[in-house]
Amino acid sequence: QKTEMRLKKALCGVGAHECIHYSFFSPSDLDLLKLPADAPERHAIRLINPISEELSLMRTTLAASMIHSIARNQKRGNMEGRLFEMSSIFVPKALPLTEYPKEQSMLCAGVWGDKESFFTPKGLAETVAENLDVKFTYERTELPYLHPYQTAAILCDGVEVGYLGKISYEIQDSE
Repeated sequence: QKTEMRLKKALCGVGAHECIHYSFFSPSDLDLLKLPADAPERHAIRLINPISEELSLMRTTLAASMIHSIARNQKRGNMEGRLFEMSSIFVPKALPLTEYPKEQSMLCAGVWGDKESFFTPKGLAETVAENLDVKFTYERTELPYLHPYQTAAILCDGVEVGYLGKISYEIQDSE
């Protein structure tokens, strides 16, 4: 809890605001992210009695919620900002469930506006690394919902621990 609080304070210190989203999302969010049929994120737990279809799956990624949050902010006239969310995703070992899913803590950040660039999320990642007393390296990667030439994997001791990138123009136009 102390580490989480330290990270939150550090991110707030560089101008980011914490946001909180539901732990549920829509099947259409997986389509928004252009994830292939065999992507691990598509193996989501379907709720038996959901509030609505838009909240019928347990989250397997924080990315869709962040994209929606940024789009809502822009539609309301907030043309620049930095957000972050520290929350859990739920990864089932098998579907249908035979045991509790793995609840994995994640951090997702989103930035938008004329003053922001591809390097802003990298700066946020460096803030996280500094507060965890680790060193990150970066290598080019591709994800279906990110710009093909502005995406990087974040590595710690050679192990991929995350990614950063610019949302693809196709998804920007759809939101």
